[in-house]
Amino acid sequence: MAVLLAAGVRGQSPCERYSSSTYGPSVRCGSGDLPAVPSEADWGEFPASEITGALGLCCGDIAEVPAGGFDACPYTAATALFLADNEITAVGRRAFARLAELTYLTLQGNCITSMAAEALAGLTRLERLYLQQNRIGAFDYGS
Repeated sequence: MAVLLAAGVRGQSPCERYSSSTYGPSVRCGSGDLPAVPSEADWGEFPASEITGALGLCCGDIAEVPAGGFDACPYTAATALFLADNEITAVGRRAFARLAELTYLTLQGNCITSMAAEALAGLTRLERLYLQQNRIGAFDYGS
């Protein structure tokens, strides 16, 4: 696998392209230093049509996934999103709606206490959702 680019280095994206034997062409971001969901510029300039695998944003310092949090992500054909082991406390409305091809979403090992109604709206292909090891007191099944 390729070496991650350091976040915050001028002119470089904190994200790298790699090939996953399970998911195919994928993007991994942050190397543990990612403080938020990547902005449009942070995602890098890999051809969007080539990234059909996983988006890896694990083991960072992401504190929340705001409403429409992944709207700036150009890799809409990705089928897996890994957000495990961050510091996420809240997930906003339609946070992942632009990633309509997702079949696999991991949010385990965070500090999630609330998920907005419609947090998972748009994920019509979702087959697996992992929420264990969070602090969810109530879950709106309408989401």
